[in-house]
Amino acid sequence: MFDIGWQELFVVAVLALIVIGPKDLPKTIKLVTSWIRKARMMAREFQTGIDDMVREADLADVKKTLMDGSDDLKKELEQTVGTDIAKDLDLSEDETRKITSGSAKGVDLGEILEPSDEVPIPDGAVDDDDDVMPVAKSSPKTEQTS
Repeated sequence: MFDIGWQELFVVAVLALIVIGPKDLPKTIKLVTSWIRKARMMAREFQTGIDDMVREADLADVKKTLMDGSDDLKKELEQTVGTDIAKDLDLSEDETRKITSGSAKGVDLGEILEPSDEVPIPDGAVDDDDDVMPVAKSSPKTEQTS
């Protein structure tokens, strides 16, 4: 950082020992290290703030790019499809009720809601191999005599 070698640091330490004295040198070292710690903390906060601003600027650029692309895509889609489909899909609430109520007339809900006893077996679900042994049916009523 300052391009100071070990020899220069040794000279600074000897001068500090002579000028400050051995009695006050530990207090001075603690004071200097606290200043250095505070300076590093301020530099870290400053760097974090700068990084956040850069990140926000990058996000704003990306958002702008995506929005420009979506506008182009929307225009191209409108030109390709046209507005007729949008008009057909834009139904009012009354029109929707008319359509849904008309399709439900004449349908017996009992037929839909009651389960049937027969379940159709899909093709390929049963394999007619002779190697398979049939399963014995258990009777629901078993009487026990004592």
